[in-house]
This record gives sequence, C-alpha cells and structure tokens, in this order.
Amino acid sequence: MQLRLIVINKASGESTPYNLTLDEKITIGRHLGSPIILQSEGISRYHFSIAVLGESLFVEDLSSNGTSLNGVFMQPEAAILIKEGDTLDIPGYEFRIVEAPQPEKGVRLARELEAKPKPAWTLLLHVVSELLEPLELILVTLLVAVGVLIAFVLTG
Repeated sequence: MQLRLIVINKASGESTPYNLTLDEKITIGRHLGSPIILQSEGISRYHFSIAVLGESLFVEDLSSNGTSLNGVFMQPEAAILIKEGDTLDIPGYEFRIVEAPQPEKGVRLARELEAKPKPAWTLLLHVVSELLEPLELILVTLLVAVGVLIAFVLTG
C-alpha cells in the first residue's frame, strides 16, 4: 500500500516529501530502522507507527511525549484511522498525509472499531459521530453527559 506524506521540520521550516510502501507496519522515530529518522528533543526512538489493516491505514502513538492527529492529542496506543489530508504533529515535526487510501465510510467505521478495544461509551460516541450530522452529535453528547451526571449523583 502506498502512502505519500510531507515531513516539515518546525525549527527550519524545511519540508521533505516521502513515498512509502507499507506491507504491514512501519515505526517512525529516532531509531535507525525507521524509514524517516527524526532527530529532535522530545522524539522517542519509536514515536508512532503506521499500520495497514485491510485497505486502511492506522496511526498509533507509542511515545511518552505525545502525538496529535489534526490538532487533537491521541491516547497512547490507540489505533486511529488516517486519511488523505490529515496532519500528525510530534515535537519538532509535522507530517501531512498527501495521499492515502480512502475506504468507504461503513468499512472505515467497522475497521476502526476492530482496531483496538475501547470503553463502551467511546464506541457509542464514535458510532454516533460517524452516522449523525454535527448538530445532532452535539445534542447526543449533551444527553450522554447529562446521563453520566445523573448516574454519578444517584450513585453518590
């Protein structure tokens, strides 16, 4: 599977394009086996990985310093679908996904749910966010928050 990305060094502003072929999984970081070797304070030897699952690509944060996807910090070791147009940020570098496979919405949802076990409430919110319009999502999120608050109050 092909992945094209641009790596931007935040300190120098230098950008470097990469064309990667993924069969299973690659790990990005300071280690010498990385297809993109990074040198910066805050970069782990194994900072994040990109893995192939079916026709989709998933990113997983392996570091102690964090990785963000589209401006949102990822939970450590949570596999999250990446697609064309996404941006990964780590200390000192930005990765822009220029070209990646685009799975169908239903397939993407099913594979994301299979990728890693997650608490039931996160799966519920994930399913709702994929299937409902943004305003409906806000309403459902508020209702879930109210339900959690009521359950908390009732259980003391």
